[in-house]
Amino acid sequence: MADDQNTEENSNEIHIIECPAWLLTFADLISLLITFFVLLYSMKVVDTQKWEEMKGSFAGVFSIREPVVTTPPDQQTAIEKIDPFEADNLDYIEGILMQSFSQDPLLKDTTMSRDREKDRLIVSVPSSLVFESNEDALRQEGLRAVQNLGDALRHLDNRIAVAGHTDPFPIKSDKFPSNWELGMARSAQIADVILSRGVRGPIRIISFADSRFGQIDRGLPISKRYAISRRVEVIIYGEKDSELPF
Repeated sequence: MADDQNTEENSNEIHIIECPAWLLTFADLISLLITFFVLLYSMKVVDTQKWEEMKGSFAGVFSIREPVVTTPPDQQTAIEKIDPFEADNLDYIEGILMQSFSQDPLLKDTTMSRDREKDRLIVSVPSSLVFESNEDALRQEGLRAVQNLGDALRHLDNRIAVAGHTDPFPIKSDKFPSNWELGMARSAQIADVILSRGVRGPIRIISFADSRFGQIDRGLPISKRYAISRRVEVIIYGEKDSELPF
């Protein structure tokens, strides 16, 4: 009877079979892969009608539409358009400068010319009036003349450039290897003095050297042509001149 009892107890025991730990991880991985492939298969063919119905239901729930209010510009607060090339009338400037030159003994040899096609007023200052020969240092009398010219230009809104010219006779020194450097140095000196008198900058400077000598009247004596070629030009640009200076 004891043997029957032991046999019954043995039959009621739960037998636990141990398995390696990696097998559980592998089983989880296989389950995830199967789920992933099922999802891929379910998304392979989309029911267009159902998709549109679902989109419509979401759009009705989540969309927020606010009225668009358009406010007209206030004339009192609107920013005025500014013309970057606004300039004073060149006829007016020419009249003012002619009167100024006629009353100033230092500027009596200064001449003016108009380029109406390009809308420019050119004030030509002889180099002999302001510079020593082959130098860029201003003479005392020349300095006062350029200062007076700067005073006359002080209140202009026009763009201004200064261009240095030389005669064709070549110069070669340690300071000025060629006429180009001499013309540039002289134009820079004139521009600095004009700016110091309160003229609105910036002022562009350039050297023409003797490249414009051929434009001087060939009917004049050669000595006169050489004298005219040695000059510094102050170029005043009008409203119509949309090109870059020079």
